Amino acid sequence: MDSRALAGRAGGDGVKARIVKFINDGWPVVFLLLHAVKMFAWFHRVEWHSALPIVNHDFIIYYARMLRFHEFVARSGRFWGYDPTNMAGCLSGPS
Repeated sequence: MDSRALAGRAGGDGVKARIVKFINDGWPVVFLLLHAVKMFAWFHRVEWHSALPIVNHDFIIYYARMLRFHEFVARSGRFWGYDPTNMAGCLSGPS
């Protein structure tokens, strides 16, 4: 028997072709699924079913930090400064 017929019968070429096709076409799907799993694991404390899921995690703190960052850059050109409304006595900035 011809070696190509044996390879075709055993599925050798078909399996290789499917693997190559998956590597070429399927990796974005795998990447997106892994990313979704990572996000759900990272934000497991967020109550997604609530009306305002953004208020029950640290998003508010990060938003306030960015507001301070914007104000510092607008006033002095620096990304750090003193904000008496947040931990009075400490410098504010990226931490």
